[in-house]
Amino acid sequence: MKTNTTHLFSVATLGLLTNATVWGLSWIGFKSLNVQGIHPLWFTALIFSIACAILHLYQPYLTKAVFRHCYLRWIVLAAGLTNICFNTAITIGDVLRVTLLFYLMPVWAALLAHSLLGEHINRWQILRLMLGLSGACLILWQPKMGLPIPTELADWLGIAGGICFAANNISLRKASDATGANDLMRLQAMFIGGAVCSLSLAIGLASINQINWPDLIPTYSIWWSSVEIIMWITLFLIANYGVQYGAVRFPANVTALIMLSEIFIAGASSAYWGVSYLRWQEWVGGTLIILSPFIFSKKA
Repeated sequence: MKTNTTHLFSVATLGLLTNATVWGLSWIGFKSLNVQGIHPLWFTALIFSIACAILHLYQPYLTKAVFRHCYLRWIVLAAGLTNICFNTAITIGDVLRVTLLFYLMPVWAALLAHSLLGEHINRWQILRLMLGLSGACLILWQPKMGLPIPTELADWLGIAGGICFAANNISLRKASDATGANDLMRLQAMFIGGAVCSLSLAIGLASINQINWPDLIPTYSIWWSSVEIIMWITLFLIANYGVQYGAVRFPANVTALIMLSEIFIAGASSAYWGVSYLRWQEWVGGTLIILSPFIFSKKA
């Protein structure tokens, strides 16, 4: 029994790390396709629509099951909003800055887990939450602007995405406990959320000329763009299965800790390609955010 449990936790950890790796590198695909005239909302809608269709063809009952269970519907909303916020933010903003703000997620996860799952929160956890929020304030602090509040849309979206992702992980746990929903049901809920929310918002914004309708990709780049899109769709399929598999097998705060690896992946890749430019505030604030879940962990 112990061996089986250890194996399950190992696979769950691998699933979360795979998700973190794919999303830590996802900025490459979103920025690349945005340059080609495909807004991140359209690309997100395309990714999850295809993923949803594949899973529906494989198991048609999954789609019906999603709308029969309350907590699966919450996953639809939380997953959809997470993808809208994060994918847009890393496309229009500084990759590492957005990722650091997104990974205030352990703060929101702890608060939501306490209120919705009844997970205990003590004074040491409160100190960790305060440390993480202090890191966010440093990142957001602009000497000439006064109060440390988001000044760019990408900042707001990064923070909002973290809140929604925390809610997504809480909903995955709640759906597993309350409904007996299996892995594929939860996965389909995430796919439906990514497809429906992104497509609805994209159509709405394009209709009022806030974003462009998808441009036709030049003939000379159709082949490469098609390969790129197929590659990312495959990776996101694997990544989303990984996070829903891992999130239901670990406490919310453990999931949040493992997912912090995305920061290092996003930071290393964006620094290598020269798309992240950090001030001392990002270095210090980011360190506080990364370290906050680990400090006092033995006492919590």
